[in-house]
Amino acid sequence: MTQEEKELLLVALCGYLSHNIRVKIGDYSDYVIIGCNVKKGIVTVKITNDKARSKIDINCEYVKPYLRSMSSMTEEEQKEFVEFHCVTLCPIIIDTCLTIENEGNMLDWLNAHHFDWRGLIPMGLAIEVNDKNNPY
Repeated sequence: MTQEEKELLLVALCGYLSHNIRVKIGDYSDYVIIGCNVKKGIVTVKITNDKARSKIDINCEYVKPYLRSMSSMTEEEQKEFVEFHCVTLCPIIIDTCLTIENEGNMLDWLNAHHFDWRGLIPMGLAIEVNDKNNPY
């Protein structure tokens, strides 16, 4: 993982922090992020199962968040997104008529729904949520 990729991942993880983003570390997926230290490249996670109540600090390069691709947005979500954020969804791009205030709301909404609006999945920095691996 390049330094640029680490920085991109850490910034993204910080955005998802308040939205209980689930992550995979190695072969295990029972983690939720509870903190990030961007300067040190460290992510603090806690185990989400009821049997263990511990937290650990781990280098971000071992952490892969579970995210939804933009194309997985349901019709209901598309309607909410379009109406609330004044955007037009196209197969290739999102055409916007956003104000600065609405832009923040749009990104918060995307983060709250665990969408990969930064393109981490194609870069191999995140795991695409599907029917077989949905931790939410």
